[in-house]
Amino acid sequence: TRAGVPRMTPYITLTVPEQRLAQFLAKSRYETNRRKGTTNLKVSHETVETIELEGIAAELAFCRYVNVYPDLDLKIADWDCVLPNGAKVDVKTTMHANGRLLSHPNKKNKQIDVFVLAIGKFPTYRFAGYALSSDLLNESRLTDLGYGPTYAISQSELRDIEELK
Repeated sequence: TRAGVPRMTPYITLTVPEQRLAQFLAKSRYETNRRKGTTNLKVSHETVETIELEGIAAELAFCRYVNVYPDLDLKIADWDCVLPNGAKVDVKTTMHANGRLLSHPNKKNKQIDVFVLAIGKFPTYRFAGYALSSDLLNESRLTDLGYGPTYAISQSELRDIEELK
């Protein structure tokens, strides 16, 4: 890995059963969240349904990549999976090849250790890298992309995703 340039991961394409699982979980989570009146914190012009599908699909792809079991619960969780070393991971997704790793300010007081940036579109993703919570969730990273304050870090500042394997 060159200094400041995370290694590019291979593309992970969900299998047909994984795609069906992602579609089922996305629909179920969407319905559960709407019934509970959960506020959507999206930072995108995409529909909430699309964001739910992209999010869960990228989570499943990441879990396969690092060989951990995905969280299949429909409840809202602060993190998406737990690595064998106990680190709690929140996978963030963008369809933009040059997209940044973003996180809403409400994540600041959660017990998330690592944020991962997935880039792609259902059903294929690659992982641009990761940031520790302390790297991402600090005031110097706050920006506004038109949806209110959000933390942002560029891909060139991300750590090598291979370190999480």
